[in-house]
Amino acid sequence: MKKYNKNIPDGAADIIFDKTLYIKKAVEMFRDIYEELDYQEIMTPVLEYYDAFNFEGQPIEQESMYKLSDAGGRLLVLRPDNTTPVARVAATKLSGDFFKICYNQSVFRITGGYSGKRSEIMQSGIEIIGRGGPDTDLYCIETALKVLKATGLKFKLEIGYVGYCVPLLFGGAEVLNEARILAKNDNKAVEILNYLQELYDRLNEAGYGEYIIIDLGIVHELDYYTGLVIGGYIEGIGESVLSGGRYDNLIAHFGRELPAVGFAANINLIADALEASGRFGGKNT
Repeated sequence: MKKYNKNIPDGAADIIFDKTLYIKKAVEMFRDIYEELDYQEIMTPVLEYYDAFNFEGQPIEQESMYKLSDAGGRLLVLRPDNTTPVARVAATKLSGDFFKICYNQSVFRITGGYSGKRSEIMQSGIEIIGRGGPDTDLYCIETALKVLKATGLKFKLEIGYVGYCVPLLFGGAEVLNEARILAKNDNKAVEILNYLQELYDRLNEAGYGEYIIIDLGIVHELDYYTGLVIGGYIEGIGESVLSGGRYDNLIAHFGRELPAVGFAANINLIADALEASGRFGGKNT
Protein backbone atom coordinates (compact mmCIF):
# COMPACT_ATOMS: atom_id res chain seq x y z
CA MET A 1 0.00 0.00 0.00
CA LYS A 2 1.39 3.38 -1.01
CA LYS A 3 2.00 5.74 1.89
CA TYR A 4 1.82 9.53 1.81
CA ASN A 5 3.22 10.26 5.24
CA LYS A 6 5.89 12.60 3.81
CA ASN A 7 3.60 14.41 1.38
CA ILE A 8 0.64 16.78 1.52
CA PRO A 9 -2.47 16.74 -0.72
CA ASP A 10 -2.67 18.59 -4.02
CA GLY A 11 -3.63 22.19 -3.33
CA ALA A 12 -2.31 22.15 0.25
CA ALA A 13 0.74 24.10 1.37
CA ASP A 14 3.04 24.27 4.37
CA ILE A 15 3.46 27.89 5.41
CA ILE A 16 6.95 28.32 6.78
CA PHE A 17 9.00 31.09 8.42
CA ASP A 18 8.84 34.37 6.46
CA LYS A 19 5.59 33.45 4.73
CA THR A 20 3.80 33.41 8.09
CA LEU A 21 5.11 36.94 8.72
CA TYR A 22 3.53 38.32 5.56
CA ILE A 23 0.20 36.60 6.23
CA LYS A 24 0.12 37.98 9.77
CA LYS A 25 1.07 41.46 8.57
CA ALA A 26 -1.73 41.51 6.00
CA VAL A 27 -4.33 40.34 8.52
CA GLU A 28 -3.15 42.89 11.09
CA MET A 29 -3.27 45.75 8.57
CA PHE A 30 -6.76 44.86 7.42
CA ARG A 31 -8.07 44.25 10.95
CA ASP A 32 -6.88 47.75 11.94
CA ILE A 33 -8.85 49.22 9.03
CA TYR A 34 -11.99 47.29 9.97
CA GLU A 35 -11.75 48.40 13.60
CA GLU A 36 -11.28 52.03 12.56
CA LEU A 37 -14.44 51.79 10.45
CA ASP A 38 -16.44 50.06 13.22
CA TYR A 39 -16.79 46.62 11.66
CA GLN A 40 -17.28 43.85 14.23
CA GLU A 41 -15.38 40.60 13.80
CA ILE A 42 -17.02 37.17 13.89
CA MET A 43 -15.69 33.64 13.52
CA THR A 44 -17.78 30.80 12.10
CA PRO A 45 -17.13 27.04 12.38
CA VAL A 46 -14.77 25.30 10.00
CA LEU A 47 -17.43 22.59 9.76
CA GLU A 48 -20.87 23.48 8.41
CA TYR A 49 -23.85 21.38 7.41
CA TYR A 50 -23.92 20.81 3.66
CA ASP A 51 -27.53 22.07 3.69
CA ALA A 52 -26.27 25.61 4.42
CA PHE A 53 -24.81 25.68 0.91
CA ASN A 54 -27.42 23.54 -0.84
CA PHE A 55 -30.20 25.68 -2.27
CA GLU A 56 -31.56 26.77 -5.64
CA GLY A 57 -28.88 28.69 -7.46
CA GLN A 58 -26.27 27.05 -5.22
CA PRO A 59 -23.28 29.42 -5.34
CA ILE A 60 -20.62 26.73 -4.97
CA GLU A 61 -20.67 23.46 -6.87
CA GLN A 62 -20.94 20.51 -4.51
CA GLU A 63 -18.05 18.83 -6.36
CA SER A 64 -15.72 21.55 -5.08
CA MET A 65 -16.62 21.05 -1.40
CA TYR A 66 -14.73 18.81 1.02
CA LYS A 67 -17.36 16.53 2.60
CA LEU A 68 -17.54 14.28 5.63
CA SER A 69 -20.24 13.09 8.00
CA ASP A 70 -20.87 13.52 11.72
CA ALA A 71 -21.64 10.76 14.24
CA GLY A 72 -25.29 10.85 13.20
CA GLY A 73 -24.51 10.41 9.52
CA ARG A 74 -25.39 14.01 8.62
CA LEU A 75 -23.42 15.48 5.73
CA LEU A 76 -20.90 18.16 6.67
CA VAL A 77 -18.52 20.29 4.61
CA LEU A 78 -15.35 22.20 5.35
CA ARG A 79 -16.34 25.87 5.06
CA PRO A 80 -16.09 26.59 1.29
CA ASP A 81 -17.15 30.23 1.51
CA ASN A 82 -17.28 32.90 4.22
CA THR A 83 -20.23 34.99 3.02
CA THR A 84 -22.79 32.19 3.29
CA PRO A 85 -22.00 31.38 6.96
CA VAL A 86 -22.10 35.12 7.76
CA ALA A 87 -25.54 35.25 6.10
CA ARG A 88 -26.63 32.29 8.27
CA VAL A 89 -25.42 34.06 11.42
CA ALA A 90 -27.14 37.32 10.46
CA ALA A 91 -30.45 35.53 9.90
CA THR A 92 -30.40 33.25 12.93
CA LYS A 93 -28.17 34.74 15.64
CA LEU A 94 -28.26 38.55 15.39
CA SER A 95 -31.00 40.96 16.42
CA GLY A 96 -31.55 44.24 14.63
CA ASP A 97 -31.49 45.00 10.94
CA PHE A 98 -28.09 46.57 10.28
CA PHE A 99 -24.66 44.99 10.79
CA LYS A 100 -21.10 45.77 9.72
CA ILE A 101 -19.23 42.47 10.01
CA CYS A 102 -15.64 41.46 9.32
CA TYR A 103 -13.80 38.14 9.41
CA ASN A 104 -10.33 36.65 9.02
CA GLN A 105 -10.54 32.91 8.38
CA SER A 106 -9.89 30.22 5.80
CA VAL A 107 -12.11 28.63 3.19
CA PHE A 108 -11.56 25.17 1.69
CA ARG A 109 -12.27 24.16 -1.90
CA ILE A 110 -11.24 21.21 -4.03
CA THR A 111 -9.14 22.68 -6.81
CA GLY A 112 -8.54 19.74 -9.13
CA GLY A 113 -5.25 17.99 -9.73
CA TYR A 114 -2.24 20.05 -10.82
CA SER A 115 -4.21 23.31 -11.08
CA GLY A 116 -1.60 25.10 -8.98
CA LYS A 117 -4.31 26.74 -6.87
CA ARG A 118 -4.55 26.40 -3.11
CA SER A 119 -7.32 24.32 -1.58
CA GLU A 120 -7.10 26.27 1.70
CA ILE A 121 -7.35 30.04 1.24
CA MET A 122 -7.02 32.54 4.04
CA GLN A 123 -9.56 35.31 3.53
CA SER A 124 -10.07 38.69 5.15
CA GLY A 125 -13.35 40.36 4.36
CA ILE A 126 -16.35 42.46 5.31
CA GLU A 127 -20.11 42.26 4.93
CA ILE A 128 -22.49 45.22 5.28
CA ILE A 129 -25.92 43.77 5.99
CA GLY A 130 -29.30 45.50 6.06
CA ARG A 131 -28.76 48.43 3.71
CA GLY A 132 -29.07 48.81 -0.06
CA GLY A 133 -28.41 51.70 -2.42
CA PRO A 134 -25.40 53.62 -3.69
CA ASP A 135 -24.28 54.95 -0.29
CA THR A 136 -23.74 51.44 1.07
CA ASP A 137 -22.15 50.17 -2.13
CA LEU A 138 -19.83 53.17 -2.08
CA TYR A 139 -18.88 52.49 1.54
CA CYS A 140 -18.03 48.89 0.65
CA ILE A 141 -15.89 50.04 -2.29
CA GLU A 142 -14.08 52.60 -0.14
CA THR A 143 -13.32 49.92 2.45
CA ALA A 144 -11.89 47.71 -0.32
CA LEU A 145 -9.77 50.61 -1.57
CA LYS A 146 -8.38 51.23 1.91
CA VAL A 147 -7.51 47.54 2.23
CA LEU A 148 -5.66 47.50 -1.10
CA LYS A 149 -3.96 50.81 -0.42
CA ALA A 150 -2.69 49.55 2.95
CA THR A 151 -0.49 47.01 1.16
CA GLY A 152 1.67 49.83 -0.23
CA LEU A 153 1.61 48.09 -3.63
CA LYS A 154 0.28 49.31 -6.97
CA PHE A 155 -3.34 48.25 -7.41
CA LYS A 156 -6.55 48.76 -9.34
CA LEU A 157 -10.17 48.11 -8.40
CA GLU A 158 -12.68 47.11 -11.07
CA ILE A 159 -16.39 47.81 -10.72
CA GLY A 160 -19.17 46.25 -12.74
CA TYR A 161 -22.73 44.99 -12.44
CA VAL A 162 -24.33 41.55 -12.54
CA GLY A 163 -26.57 41.04 -15.55
CA TYR A 164 -24.74 43.57 -17.70
CA CYS A 165 -21.84 41.88 -19.43
CA VAL A 166 -19.99 43.43 -22.38
CA PRO A 167 -16.55 41.75 -22.16
CA LEU A 168 -14.70 44.19 -24.39
CA LEU A 169 -15.74 47.31 -22.51
CA PHE A 170 -13.40 48.30 -19.68
CA GLY A 171 -11.60 51.49 -18.79
CA GLY A 172 -12.70 54.93 -17.57
CA ALA A 173 -15.87 57.00 -17.90
CA GLU A 174 -15.75 56.63 -21.70
CA VAL A 175 -16.78 52.99 -21.23
CA LEU A 176 -20.15 54.05 -19.86
CA ASN A 177 -20.70 56.38 -22.81
CA GLU A 178 -19.96 53.57 -25.27
CA ALA A 179 -22.24 51.22 -23.36
CA ARG A 180 -25.10 53.72 -23.51
CA ILE A 181 -24.86 53.72 -27.29
CA LEU A 182 -25.14 49.94 -27.29
CA ALA A 183 -27.96 49.96 -24.75
CA LYS A 184 -30.14 52.28 -26.88
CA ASN A 185 -33.70 51.94 -25.55
CA ASP A 186 -33.00 49.18 -23.01
CA ASN A 187 -34.25 50.93 -19.87
CA LYS A 188 -32.81 48.36 -17.48
CA ALA A 189 -29.36 48.62 -19.05
CA VAL A 190 -29.48 52.42 -18.93
CA GLU A 191 -30.49 52.28 -15.25
CA ILE A 192 -27.45 50.06 -14.48
CA LEU A 193 -25.11 52.35 -16.41
CA ASN A 194 -26.45 55.40 -14.59
CA TYR A 195 -25.87 53.63 -11.28
CA LEU A 196 -22.26 52.85 -12.18
CA GLN A 197 -21.82 56.44 -13.38
CA GLU A 198 -22.96 57.73 -9.99
CA LEU A 199 -20.52 55.45 -8.15
CA TYR A 200 -17.68 56.36 -10.50
CA ASP A 201 -18.32 60.10 -10.18
CA ARG A 202 -18.50 59.94 -6.39
CA LEU A 203 -15.30 57.90 -6.19
CA ASN A 204 -13.58 60.49 -8.38
CA GLU A 205 -14.80 63.28 -6.12
CA ALA A 206 -13.41 61.37 -3.10
CA GLY A 207 -9.97 61.20 -4.75
CA TYR A 208 -10.01 57.53 -5.76
CA GLY A 209 -10.35 58.02 -9.53
CA GLU A 210 -6.82 56.83 -10.38
CA TYR A 211 -7.51 53.42 -8.85
CA ILE A 212 -10.89 52.70 -10.49
CA ILE A 213 -11.56 50.77 -13.70
CA ILE A 214 -15.05 50.21 -15.03
CA ASP A 215 -15.29 46.63 -16.27
CA LEU A 216 -18.56 45.59 -17.89
CA GLY A 217 -17.27 42.04 -18.31
CA ILE A 218 -16.70 41.02 -14.67
CA VAL A 219 -17.88 37.47 -14.04
CA HIS A 220 -17.55 35.99 -10.53
CA GLU A 221 -17.40 32.27 -9.78
CA LEU A 222 -20.06 32.70 -7.07
CA ASP A 223 -23.65 33.03 -8.27
CA TYR A 224 -25.31 34.87 -5.39
CA TYR A 225 -24.44 38.39 -6.57
CA THR A 226 -27.38 40.57 -7.60
CA GLY A 227 -25.96 44.02 -8.39
CA LEU A 228 -22.59 45.71 -7.98
CA VAL A 229 -19.54 43.45 -8.42
CA ILE A 230 -15.92 44.39 -7.73
CA GLY A 231 -12.50 42.89 -8.31
CA GLY A 232 -9.16 44.04 -6.93
CA TYR A 233 -5.77 43.51 -8.57
CA ILE A 234 -2.21 44.04 -7.33
CA GLU A 235 0.82 44.45 -9.56
CA GLY A 236 2.67 41.18 -10.06
CA ILE A 237 -0.28 38.90 -9.24
CA GLY A 238 -2.02 37.43 -12.28
CA GLU A 239 -5.46 36.98 -10.71
CA SER A 240 -7.79 39.01 -8.53
CA VAL A 241 -6.74 39.36 -4.91
CA LEU A 242 -10.10 40.78 -3.81
CA SER A 243 -13.62 40.13 -5.03
CA GLY A 244 -17.16 40.79 -3.92
CA GLY A 245 -20.35 42.67 -4.57
CA ARG A 246 -24.01 43.00 -3.66
CA TYR A 247 -26.06 39.91 -2.76
CA ASP A 248 -29.59 40.87 -1.77
CA ASN A 249 -31.20 37.41 -1.89
CA LEU A 250 -28.74 35.17 -0.04
CA ILE A 251 -29.83 35.82 3.55
CA ALA A 252 -33.44 34.99 2.64
CA HIS A 253 -32.37 31.35 2.30
CA PHE A 254 -31.91 31.37 6.08
CA GLY A 255 -35.25 32.97 6.90
CA ARG A 256 -34.69 36.74 6.82
CA GLU A 257 -34.83 39.17 3.92
CA LEU A 258 -31.89 41.54 4.30
CA PRO A 259 -29.90 43.22 1.53
CA ALA A 260 -26.13 42.97 1.78
CA VAL A 261 -22.83 43.83 0.12
CA GLY A 262 -19.26 42.80 0.88
CA PHE A 263 -15.93 41.48 -0.31
CA ALA A 264 -13.22 38.96 0.53
CA ALA A 265 -9.48 39.51 0.10
CA ASN A 266 -7.20 36.54 -0.65
CA ILE A 267 -4.55 36.83 2.04
CA ASN A 268 -2.33 34.14 0.52
CA LEU A 269 -2.00 36.03 -2.76
CA ILE A 270 -1.50 39.34 -0.99
CA ALA A 271 1.21 37.76 1.19
CA ASP A 272 2.92 36.51 -1.99
CA ALA A 273 2.91 40.07 -3.37
CA LEU A 274 4.20 41.54 -0.11
CA GLU A 275 6.99 38.97 0.05
CA ALA A 276 8.01 39.67 -3.55
CA SER A 277 8.08 43.41 -2.83
CA GLY A 278 10.27 42.97 0.25
CA ARG A 279 8.24 45.66 1.97
CA PHE A 280 8.52 44.18 5.46
CA GLY A 281 11.80 42.31 5.07
CA GLY A 282 12.04 38.90 6.70
CA LYS A 283 13.19 37.41 9.96
CA ASN A 284 14.10 33.97 8.67
CA THR A 285 15.90 32.94 5.53
